[in-house]
Amino acid sequence: MARSINRSLNELFDENEKKARVITIANFKGGVGKSTLNSILAYIATQKYGLKVLQIDSDPQMNLTKKMYRTFKEPYKKAEKSFIEGIQAEDLSKSITIVNNKLDIIEGAWDMALLTNHIHKNLNSEADYYLYQYLIEPLKENYNLILFDVIPTTTAYTNNCVVASDYALMPTQTEEDAYDNTKTYIDYLITMKRDYNPNLELIGIIPYLVANDMVDRKLLKKYQNEYPEITFNNLIKRSARVKTWGLEGITEDRTYDKKTLKMYDLVFQEMIKRMAGIEL
Repeated sequence: MARSINRSLNELFDENEKKARVITIANFKGGVGKSTLNSILAYIATQKYGLKVLQIDSDPQMNLTKKMYRTFKEPYKKAEKSFIEGIQAEDLSKSITIVNNKLDIIEGAWDMALLTNHIHKNLNSEADYYLYQYLIEPLKENYNLILFDVIPTTTAYTNNCVVASDYALMPTQTEEDAYDNTKTYIDYLITMKRDYNPNLELIGIIPYLVANDMVDRKLLKKYQNEYPEITFNNLIKRSARVKTWGLEGITEDRTYDKKTLKMYDLVFQEMIKRMAGIEL
C-alpha cells in the first residue's frame, strides 16, 4: 500500500529522533528554478505541515535570501554574524536569522565569495568538501529539514553542500541543454557518493515544463524513459503566479494562489514519500 503523506511525515520526523534531513537542491544548469523551488518547498513545509526548516543560502548572489525576504518581510530576529563570519569562527549558531517560529535562514551575501580563499589560506584541503558537514552537525537536532541552495558549478560551495547532505533534489527544465546538464550533474553526484559521501541519496529529478508544447513533452518523455525510477510523477508548470511571487513574495489569498501552491505541494508530498521509501 502506498504511504500517505501523514504517515511518511510521521515516519521520517519521529519526535524521538531529533535530527534533520539535509537536502541540496541544485543542478549544473542555471535558471532551472532551484531557488524558487527551495523557497516554495520551505514555505509549504513550515506553513502547511508545521515542520521546522533551516534554509542555507550558499550562493554569493543570495537569490534564496532575497526570495525569503519578499515573503517574510520582517524576520523575528536577525543573525548576529554573516555566513562567512560564522564559517571563520567555525560556529554557525550566531549566523542564523530567525524568520518565524518554524523557519530560519543562514543568509547568502556577497562576502561568501571569500569562502574558497578562506579555505585555502586557513584550513586544510579536506575543507573543500567537509567544512559544511562539520559546521551543520550541531544544528541538526533543532530542525526537521535543512535545505541548501548553491551555485550551479563544481566548486567548494557545491562540494560542501553535497557532502553535508543526506539527499540531492534536482529541478530541471524540459530543454535540451538542461537535459545535458542534468546528465552531467547525475554523474557528479555518483562520483561524490563514491568518493566523499556514501550516505548521499538522489531523491529524484523534478521536470519544469517551460512551455508545455510538443518539445517539452518530448523531452519529458526522454527523462521518463532514461530515468524512470527517479523522475518525479508530479511536475512544475510555468506559472504567472510564481513570477508574481518572485517579485512580491508568496501569497495564498489571490487568484490562482491555491492552484499554484497545490502544484508545489504535490511535489513536496512526493519528495517526502520518496525519502520515506528510501529510508524505511
